[in-house]
Amino acid sequence: MKAAVMISLFFGFSFTGTKKQLPAVELQGVIQDAATGLPVSNVYIYSVKGEEEAVTDKKGAFKIISWQSLPVSLTLSHKEYEEKKLQVSDAAKTILVKLKKR
Repeated sequence: MKAAVMISLFFGFSFTGTKKQLPAVELQGVIQDAATGLPVSNVYIYSVKGEEEAVTDKKGAFKIISWQSLPVSLTLSHKEYEEKKLQVSDAAKTILVKLKKR
């Protein structure tokens, strides 16, 4: 019984202790129409590499929490606008993106 507990503890610590957790990165931004400067709501934003995603609110604002190291690649998609891909390398700056209509 003791041996089984010791083996379980050893393997549990071995597997959890070897993976280094990256700190969370918070990315914030605003999406605007390129022609009018008005906010664009319902833009789907997702990380190409990870599973992070967000949708802009009525003010065009979004926030994504990512566990990836910078730079983070994002794709922005909306049915009325051209798809846009961008790389974010500074999480301290608010991202401003202007989308062109299709």
